[in-house]
Amino acid sequence: MRSSSHYLSAMGIQQWELIHPERLAGFQPPTQALDQGCRLLLVANEPPQGAEILLLERILKSVQLELSMVRHIAPMQLSHLAYEGLEWIWFAGCEPLPHHAQKQLHSPRLSEIDGHTQYRRALWQQICAYQGTTS
Repeated sequence: MRSSSHYLSAMGIQQWELIHPERLAGFQPPTQALDQGCRLLLVANEPPQGAEILLLERILKSVQLELSMVRHIAPMQLSHLAYEGLEWIWFAGCEPLPHHAQKQLHSPRLSEIDGHTQYRRALWQQICAYQGTTS
C-alpha cells in the first residue's frame, strides 16, 4: 500500500501546507527561523518576478538594503515564522497582520506600484516617515 506522500511525490508536489491545521488534534506546525542576513520580510501572495524585482531593488536602495537581505513569505506562513528582531516587514498586496518587526510598510502588489504615481508616493511617504524626512 502506498502512502499519501508517495502519491503527492508522483504528482510532482514536493511541499504542501494544511489549510486548517487546527482541525488536527495535537498538531503543532513547525516554526521556521529567519536567517540572520534578512533585514526585510516581504509578505505577499506571490514572490516578485521580472520587472517587479527591478522595482524592488530601486525601493531597497532608498533604505540602504540589497536584494540579498530580503525574504519573501506568503501571508498564511507568517504565523509559523520566528522573526523577532526583524527591522522591516512589508505587506504588499495583502492586509497587514500582527508582527514583531520594527518598521512596517503596506502597499498594493509590486506590479501595481510600478507606473502608478499615487501608489509610489504613498510608499515613499511611509519610508520617509521612518527615516525622519519628508518628501
